[in-house]
Amino acid sequence: MLIAATRLTDDADDSRRPHLAVDSLGQVHVVWHDRRAGGVEVYYRRIDPGLDDLDGSAADPLLIIVQGDTLISTPADTNSSIPRIAVDGLDRSHVVWADQDNGDVRYLRLGPAGAVEVAERGIVVGGSFRWRLQPTLDLDSNGHVHVSLSEQLGSLDAEVYYTMVDGGTGATLIAPTVVSVDDGTGSRFP
Repeated sequence: MLIAATRLTDDADDSRRPHLAVDSLGQVHVVWHDRRAGGVEVYYRRIDPGLDDLDGSAADPLLIIVQGDTLISTPADTNSSIPRIAVDGLDRSHVVWADQDNGDVRYLRLGPAGAVEVAERGIVVGGSFRWRLQPTLDLDSNGHVHVSLSEQLGSLDAEVYYTMVDGGTGATLIAPTVVSVDDGTGSRFP
C-alpha cells in the first residue's frame, strides 16, 4: 500500500456514492453527491497522488488536492445523485448522474483542468420516462460516451436502456434504446 485511506471531503453532511477515474498523468478525478447545497448535488475534485511521499501512511489532503470541491450539477429542486465518471484519451472527464425527482439522466464534460467544456444537459429526459436508477458509462476510442441505465417505460418492470453521446459536443448519437427483454421481471443495475 502506497497511500492509506485518506479523507478527501470535510463537509458536515455525508458525502456518498463516490466514483473515480484516473487520467494519463496519474491524476485522480473523483465525483460524489452530498447535501451541502440544500438538496442532493454532484461534486467533483481532482487529486494527484504522486505529490504524496507514498510511504504507506495517509496522504496530506492539502498536498495532493489539485482542484477542490466543485459543484457540477445545477442546484434545483431535484436530487442529483449516483454520479459516474470516465476520462478519455485527451484527459477530459465525462460525467453522468441521475436526477431522481424528475427522471433525467444528466451529462457534462470537464476539460483536463476541471473547467466545464460541455455544459450540463439531459441525455435522457423525463417526459414519459418515469424512473431511473444508477447510470453507468464508458468511452470508446472515437470519444463517444456509452451510457446504460435502468428505466421503467411502458411496462411495470424496469428494463436496461442504452444511449450514446458524442463526447466532443454532448449531442445524442443514439437515443435511449431498450436492450433487455421485457419478460415480466425487472432488469436493473446495468
